[in-house]
Amino acid sequence: MESYIKNYGIILASGAGSRYKSDVPKQFVKIAGKTVLEHTLDIFENSAYIDAVILVITPDYRQFAEEILLKNNFKKIVPRR
Repeated sequence: MESYIKNYGIILASGAGSRYKSDVPKQFVKIAGKTVLEHTLDIFENSAYIDAVILVITPDYRQFAEEILLKNNFKKIVPRR
């Protein structure tokens, strides 16, 4: 039985956007039709070097982040425990 170490990607997306001076934190700003968070998650999701992703998000934007995760059907996100 062969075992290997899992490679986890950790995405720190809990900023409030105060320096960005926007009503919406920059991880939720849309660029080319997708949020910055979606672009980032796409890269991790499609990487052969990343087995699982831990997403750190502020509770204030949890629902918005969950909608993004559901809409895109990301498979590598580690569920909250």
